[in-house]
Amino acid sequence: MQRLVLAAALGAVAFPTAYAASLTLSVDGQSTTYTLQSLNINSAGNVEVVASGGTAPTDPTDPTDPTDPTDPTDPTDPTDPTDPPPSGSVGCVASDTLTCVDTPLPTKVQSRLSFKPAPTMVYAFKVTTPASGTYFNRVIATAMSGATSSKLLVVSKVPGDVSLSDKDLGCYRQATESTSVQLAVNNPTANKYLTCRLDPNAVYYINAASKDLNGKTTCTSTSNCGFYFEGG
Repeated sequence: MQRLVLAAALGAVAFPTAYAASLTLSVDGQSTTYTLQSLNINSAGNVEVVASGGTAPTDPTDPTDPTDPTDPTDPTDPTDPTDPPPSGSVGCVASDTLTCVDTPLPTKVQSRLSFKPAPTMVYAFKVTTPASGTYFNRVIATAMSGATSSKLLVVSKVPGDVSLSDKDLGCYRQATESTSVQLAVNNPTANKYLTCRLDPNAVYYINAASKDLNGKTTCTSTSNCGFYFEGG
């Protein structure tokens, strides 16, 4: 681009097409180039320019200030991780022959409860062992006055399971007036003939049935099948 030096004495300057100069205007940082045809300084000292081509610069639209990003919600402090859910157990579903009862054992005492079941009803008392810690508990089923026998107690991961097969001797008992089972939680060295060893972080059921060790029913009606259950 030719540089033109303007003096006060300069009048009008015209540029033949063959020697046309270019004129570049910069407005707000945007440049547009034109073909300069003439340049004139009038009597008042103002500069008049005639140019062709190019396009007049468009005022850029002021960019809209982006909305300040919303501060992300402070993440909720994660709940202290709880023990993973117990595995290997089966959920208890009540039926005409099964009653499900939750207990606070082994970490808390189960106060005495009373029941008058039909001879075929099995009560599944749920015991959820913690992931850590060692506990020793005793659960007791006592015959009510007028009952012909106490209950068969069988500890299992399956509610309603009163089979004696594949179970340690300490995990089932039956007596005439009062039946009790000793529980040892997270203590694998406990005597398996005297106590029922329970794994940590697991669900067990103390299944109470109106049967003897041979599977024979020990009562005939709600009037002589009643019992109390407690543990601690």
